[in-house]
Amino acid sequence: MNFWKKNHRWYSLALDTKKQVFIAQANADPQLKVEASTIESALDQLKQLTKDTHE
Repeated sequence: MNFWKKNHRWYSLALDTKKQVFIAQANADPQLKVEASTIESALDQLKQLTKDTHE
């Protein structure tokens, strides 16, 4: 599994090149992780899981 990884204030992004999905993970709670075909979709899904805690 190949990864590209980028960290931001409240989330981390990774690209799984084998599965061709972006992975967004909450930094405060690494168990909150979503996979999606686009970065925007992954972040939207993660925002729904974390609600307002990422602000």
